[in-house]
Amino acid sequence: EAGDESSLPLLLRYHASASWLAGDWEEAARHADEGYEIALQTGQPSQQAVLAGMRALVHAHRGRVREAREAGEEALRLSSATGAMFGTMLGLSALGFLELSLGNAAEADARLGPLVERCEAAGLREPGALRFLPDEIEALIALGRLDEAQVLLDRLQRRARKLRRAFALAAS
Repeated sequence: EAGDESSLPLLLRYHASASWLAGDWEEAARHADEGYEIALQTGQPSQQAVLAGMRALVHAHRGRVREAREAGEEALRLSSATGAMFGTMLGLSALGFLELSLGNAAEADARLGPLVERCEAAGLREPGALRFLPDEIEALIALGRLDEAQVLLDRLQRRARKLRRAFALAAS
């Protein structure tokens, strides 16, 4: 109503994320696409990066391999140019999940392993922000790197119990 179009990408990003978490991937895709287009039109490359990452997650969960890869790589490219770390997290999360879903554990680990290290070094401890961690644990198990997987699993379980995060408790 106020004509402030610049806020829409952020709001649509939150709607897309909530819809994705609820499993309503059609709604998530709609919000992510709309937010992405508005971010593009209003010259917000950081929001564009994050929304490209959101699009990649939705495409990956819907099994749309080509679209997920394109959106994930775009998120990484835009994030690199703008410093939008959340866009990097979403892009790598999506690409790691996609590769794990395709049975490519080594490629999933190549995407997710450095992300886990980067988040740990940054002090990011909230399991809800680390939704890719179970995928990295699964990739490590598939690669036979059980000791590394156990360290991450113990960390996830400890934080999930302490913070009472249902997602992380179920995933661990």
